[in-house]
Amino acid sequence: MDFLLVLLMSMDSLLTCFSLGTKHISISFGARLVIACVGTCCLVLSFLFAQILSAVLPEGIFHFISSFSLFIIALFCLFDKSFLNPDTADIDNSGVLSPTEALFLAVPLSLDSLFTGLSINTSVILVVFCFVCGFTASFLGQKLGEKFANAQGKKASFCSGFILLMIAGFKMIYG
Repeated sequence: MDFLLVLLMSMDSLLTCFSLGTKHISISFGARLVIACVGTCCLVLSFLFAQILSAVLPEGIFHFISSFSLFIIALFCLFDKSFLNPDTADIDNSGVLSPTEALFLAVPLSLDSLFTGLSINTSVILVVFCFVCGFTASFLGQKLGEKFANAQGKKASFCSGFILLMIAGFKMIYG
C-alpha cells in the first residue's frame, strides 16, 4: 500500500507539469531532478520525524495527522486555493523551468509527501521509487500537456485535489 500512496502522490507533479506543458513551458533536466529530490527528501524527513516522535506519541496520531493533512491539502486544490500556481512558475518568462524556479514549484508540490511520510514504512526501495515517480511524472506531465495544449490548468488542479481527497479517505479507512 505504501508504494501505491507514493505513486498517487506523484500525481500532483504530473498534473502540475501537465499544466506547464499546456502553456508550452519546458522543464529542464535539472528542474526535473529538483522536483524529484524535493519530494523524496520531504518523504524521508517526514519518516525520520515520525520515528523521533514515536517515542513520545502514540502511533495512531501519525495516521490521523497524515490523513487530516492530506484532506486539507485536497480541499485547497479543489477550491483552487493552492500555494502552487503553474501560471507563474516560469519567473523569468524564458519558456523553460530552471532548477531554481522548480524549487519554488516543488516545495508546495511536496506537502503531501511531507505529511504522508508520517504514516508509512519507508525503505530504501520506497525512497528510490519516490524519486523515480517524481522524475517520471514531471516528464510525462509536460509531454502530455504539450499534446493537449488546449486544456485548462484549473482542471489539473481540480483533478489533483480530487486524487488527494481519495488518498486521504483511503488512508482514513484502511490505515
